[in-house]
Amino acid sequence: MRTFAICLFPMLLTVGLPAQTVAGSFSPNPVAPGVPVTFTGTDAAGQGLNLPSPCSWYRIHQGSQTGPVVPLGIFCPAVIVPVAPHGTFSFTWNQRDATGQFVPPGTYWFETRAWDSGFTNLSIDWFCISIQPAGVPALTASGPARLGLPTPLQVTAPSEPGALWIVAASLTSNNPILPGICLSDPLFFEPFTSPIGVLDGSGSSSGLALLVPSSPVALYQGIHVQSLIFGASSLLLTNDVSFTVQP
Repeated sequence: MRTFAICLFPMLLTVGLPAQTVAGSFSPNPVAPGVPVTFTGTDAAGQGLNLPSPCSWYRIHQGSQTGPVVPLGIFCPAVIVPVAPHGTFSFTWNQRDATGQFVPPGTYWFETRAWDSGFTNLSIDWFCISIQPAGVPALTASGPARLGLPTPLQVTAPSEPGALWIVAASLTSNNPILPGICLSDPLFFEPFTSPIGVLDGSGSSSGLALLVPSSPVALYQGIHVQSLIFGASSLLLTNDVSFTVQP
């Protein structure tokens, strides 16, 4: 299982499955209501990008990719901002709208747009972040995803001790497979120590980690992870955690 997991991620990339032009991550993730959250985007292809505006997130949508745009009241001039090969750009959101009010808890989708280095293709990529209070089902990561190293993950649902959970990953969030899910086809389950388990008496998983291969093909690529919990009365989704593979 471990050998297959280490081989799978670079294989998925090299066979041409859809990936994101921009890899992205949020900090913190999930984020508590009222706490500023920072999105960091990275040029995944290493060819350089051109942002169509200094407002690198482009738009934030509430609930889904087709949900209402959150007005931020920020002037975004049409000025090209170059991003170096494998370079990064970031935006910090204070969770307030244009009126200065905090947005309600829920899932928010960051839409990024970027031209390639030759201005021949405009790519649109999507990343979802959950604003949620403590105590609700959550997926957290202990550190970034680094090449050739495991990244510890934990599924928590304090109200569901003993519940079965399953975790899956995808290379993109651009085309969610179902409403409420941040992962796109194809899903894969192998790059984990174990993609399925049972929560302990406090509602926490143990021993779960994302296994990032040591292949240079995986470097600077994006990966999205989300968990499903089989609760006593219903199925429960955690937040999505998006990674950019670091050296």
